[in-house]
Amino acid sequence: MPDGKFDAAFGLLAEAVDEGVIPGAVAAVGCSKGIIRVGCYGNRCLIPEKLIALPDTLYDLASLTKVVATTTLFLIFQEAGKLSAMDRVSYYIDRFSEGNKRYVTLLNLLTHTSGMRDHVRLDLICRDSSEAIRYLTEIPLLYNPGERVVYSCLGYILLGHILEKVGNDRLDALCKRYVFDPLGMYKTSFNPGQGNIAATECDEKDGKPLIGVCHDENARFLGGVSGNAGLFSNIDDLTVFAQMLINNGRHKGRQFLSRASVRAMTRNYTAHLNEDRGLGWFIRGGRLGDMEQGYVSAGDLMPPGAYGHTGFTGTSMWIDPEDDLFIILLSNRVHPGRDNNEFLRFRPLFHNAVLADMEK
Repeated sequence: MPDGKFDAAFGLLAEAVDEGVIPGAVAAVGCSKGIIRVGCYGNRCLIPEKLIALPDTLYDLASLTKVVATTTLFLIFQEAGKLSAMDRVSYYIDRFSEGNKRYVTLLNLLTHTSGMRDHVRLDLICRDSSEAIRYLTEIPLLYNPGERVVYSCLGYILLGHILEKVGNDRLDALCKRYVFDPLGMYKTSFNPGQGNIAATECDEKDGKPLIGVCHDENARFLGGVSGNAGLFSNIDDLTVFAQMLINNGRHKGRQFLSRASVRAMTRNYTAHLNEDRGLGWFIRGGRLGDMEQGYVSAGDLMPPGAYGHTGFTGTSMWIDPEDDLFIILLSNRVHPGRDNNEFLRFRPLFHNAVLADMEK
């Protein structure tokens, strides 16, 4: 790429930090051959003291956990013949066999079409993780399976639990063994401890910022390890992951994921419903926007067929096979509080600027 490529996009990121839209951020743009540009701006922590963001700062990925960890582990188990997307949840959890729940499949969990509600605070209802899983099996569905896309963290918590049963180990250990270590993503983990980690929201109990502690209340209640959230990573590890995807599952000369798995993962299973969904991933369909969701994080210029995901804390990853491009944005927009919604408008503007510069 010529010098100055993506200056406009990364200039927007610097401005967003200067204007207080986000405390800090690390972003990367790359392609199938490698990283094109990385930028690091602002601070990883504002209170109780200012600490600058570094290129290797770890960020709480929030719901990027769903695709980087949980979906990828599912695909690996599927390739190994351990499970099928068409398996019913009741095959793994007996209590899921009553009423319309008996029709819910793993595919429904992956595409957010299970009919389960989006979110409840399990920590306010349940005493421990066992009771939380039992609660998830007992609450009624909002819709019949396959009737509507309802983005459900609860469904992904249940999916993570099923993967633990299939793999006979905890989700964090399984992801390390089958996903992170084979890809060389050695900085990616659940419960990373302290260190060079971006702060998120201040804890509602003691007022101190969460650093190295999962922001998502449900994942935190489940010990920081959950199918819906809890993963921490940095830009270096995530560019490895994104490059594997844009190379159709290939990593360092071997197929980490089969091309068939990547095709299945990025198929639009819900084009006939209210939102476009692949396996875990949001698929950029033909709709310009979503009246329910507001801004589409991909922006206006991302072509159909691109796929991506966001995290509530201010993270995102988009893969654009048509333009041989990936964009990763890591920020902690919920620090020191979650009332910062200006970032939701900024993110598509950043993606627009990257896509526009690809054509110049």
